[in-house]
Amino acid sequence: MKAEKGRSGTLTLGLVSIFSTMYVVASLVPISPVIGVAGAMFRMEWVTVPLSGVVVGPIYGPIAVLMGVLLETTITGRGLILGPVSLILPSLASLQTGLFSYGRWRTSSMILLILIIGWLLLPTGRRAWPVTAFYVLGLSLILIIRNVKRGRNSGRGFITWTAVSYCGNITRHILGNIFLVLLGYVDEEIFIAAMPFTVIEQTLFAIFSAILITSTLPLVEKIMPNRKEMTLDE
Repeated sequence: MKAEKGRSGTLTLGLVSIFSTMYVVASLVPISPVIGVAGAMFRMEWVTVPLSGVVVGPIYGPIAVLMGVLLETTITGRGLILGPVSLILPSLASLQTGLFSYGRWRTSSMILLILIIGWLLLPTGRRAWPVTAFYVLGLSLILIIRNVKRGRNSGRGFITWTAVSYCGNITRHILGNIFLVLLGYVDEEIFIAAMPFTVIEQTLFAIFSAILITSTLPLVEKIMPNRKEMTLDE
């Protein structure tokens, strides 16, 4: 038992290191500029981050991503547009995908619901109310799909993993938008004008994340058939 636990701990540490490194590498690959925010870019890590939550769970996934963010910031010296908040946004996406994919859909939905309320409490958020559709869609997917836990292997289906990835990234998206408003970077016209691009970006991010998840999980399940210690289960 002790040997098995030690092996599992070693594999967990290895996966955390892998996902930290994966974040750093993916963050070096730009995809498209963030409309209305000078110098900000969507990067490939929007595609890879959901995988960390699905594979290593809602505890170690966010830790791995946070380590990757700190390492990437140190290596590149890239400025943090939203200050310290920029450090936690990717980890939030990993947390959400981890919670959702490991059966903690109530917690996942509550996080997104609170952020939606926070967005609508902002005058800019209310004036840019059409943007809320992206976030309500994410919340609806969580409430409809609910328990992904029993089928977290690739057999659950590509569509489910697309939805899980979308919900993780859109939670990160709304918190980022809240702070863009609070810091005075963007007004409602920019948010609304960017909606067509948001549709394309978030759809592609979710699809490519799902491809990554479905191609990676079978290997992970072989190596670590029992990953309970990575979840929030008792």
